[in-house]
Amino acid sequence: MEHPYAELFQVRAMTLSTLDPENGPCAAPVYFAALEQSGNNPPWRLYYFSEAASQHARNLAQDRRAAAAIYPEC
Repeated sequence: MEHPYAELFQVRAMTLSTLDPENGPCAAPVYFAALEQSGNNPPWRLYYFSEAASQHARNLAQDRRAAAAIYPEC
């Protein structure tokens, strides 16, 4: 049986959405890795790769709320 998150672990890019200082939306494509965690809920964690000075990194430093959209490779 295939792992239930197998497709997630194969995708390498996602859209990360954050809130800018005026609470407006800010969406950007970023590379990420999905790593399994044993005994935790959820059973995986997403790590994105970006410069610390990027707009979304600065937004997350001020407000941790975010959303991600992950699409299978075409």
